[in-house]
Amino acid sequence: MTKKSVVSGAESPRSSAMIRMTTQKVVGEQISLRVEASGAVSIDGVQEPLHTDGLYHNYTLTAQEVVIRGEVTRFGCRQDFEDEKGIATLEFSQCAALRELECNFNKQLTSLDLSQCVALTTLDCSDNDRLTNLDLSQCVALTTLNCSDNDRLTNLALSQCVALTTLNCSDNDRLTTLDVTKNVALTELDCSGNGRMTRLDLSKNVALTKL
Repeated sequence: MTKKSVVSGAESPRSSAMIRMTTQKVVGEQISLRVEASGAVSIDGVQEPLHTDGLYHNYTLTAQEVVIRGEVTRFGCRQDFEDEKGIATLEFSQCAALRELECNFNKQLTSLDLSQCVALTTLDCSDNDRLTNLDLSQCVALTTLNCSDNDRLTNLALSQCVALTTLNCSDNDRLTTLDVTKNVALTELDCSGNGRMTRLDLSKNVALTKL
């Protein structure tokens, strides 16, 4: 039976915000999660109570689907780089309070839709070997992005990320183009190791200090 733990108050979360993830790990194995939240937060699919101190903790699975409900402001599901299972799917619903997300080293993760994370400022989705789709279309507040070492990522659309100041998109073997003409606030850019990229227009990036 799936066990639910409610933290940060005795009442269940009133928010409709939800983070849903699945894993190829089996019941009894552990995943590593980091959570900070505003108000009450609950978790389904693990044995232990949810910690909201912003540190990574290991949780024992009671199901292959884990659901966190409540106003999460900072979330991490980074796994060990040698772990071949990790998080397979990761969904965010009405996560308007989420500001920071770290989901690297999840080798089964293929898609990341952040269209409902409108307040997101910092994202690390690096080293996800199978990631092919990254939706940042509503991430207008994003300032820092690390999407390096995603071997199957072919497209990176950043035109809506007008607040972006730091971008690391290095070592994406299949990335052929990069348009940063709308990212005029950009100060740091690392696009090294992208062997198929032949052209880069920086004429609009007058604030750039590190390349």
